[in-house]
Amino acid sequence: MDRKRGKLLPIGIPVIAEGVEASKQLEMLEQFDCSAVQGFHLASPEPFSGLFERLQRRVEDSIL
Repeated sequence: MDRKRGKLLPIGIPVIAEGVEASKQLEMLEQFDCSAVQGFHLASPEPFSGLFERLQRRVEDSIL
């Protein structure tokens, strides 16, 4: 993996880490500059309605 760009070499595919469940995993992935991460350590699963409401609040907060 190219640590500077968070992409797989040599073809430049963005790296998305799934199943991040501990802070040590997240720290390691940050060192590798992963393009994106997801998992229980960051957020619990929720229905779409809950996700939509949370994103809507974030957008409204950024506008104000």
